[in-house]
Amino acid sequence: MTVTAFINIDLIFLRQTDKVAENFTASGFKESHIKALINIKYTWWIFQILLVALSAFFLFFGWDLLMAAYQLKDPFSFIMTFFAANFILLISLTLGLSFVIKMVRVYKRIQNKP
Repeated sequence: MTVTAFINIDLIFLRQTDKVAENFTASGFKESHIKALINIKYTWWIFQILLVALSAFFLFFGWDLLMAAYQLKDPFSFIMTFFAANFILLISLTLGLSFVIKMVRVYKRIQNKP
């Protein structure tokens, strides 16, 4: 599954919660059910922000590990630490960027809502 598929799934989920909340209001459901659906939207944003923060932590950890690799005297240890640090940097940067892009796309969709 691609990154855009995940972004589209999140957009569909956020759109569906609006429709479900409207249906609950029309059907006479309790206020607590409607508030729970609204809280799902807020928890999605909080979860995305936590994921960005986690990827930023690993980004700094990878950078620190990369700088520490240059202090090693053993060539084998240097090579292994260097590639491990670059792998951590690559993954954390890619995930952090995808989470930010997902949040921006959802925010733009919410602002253009009719």
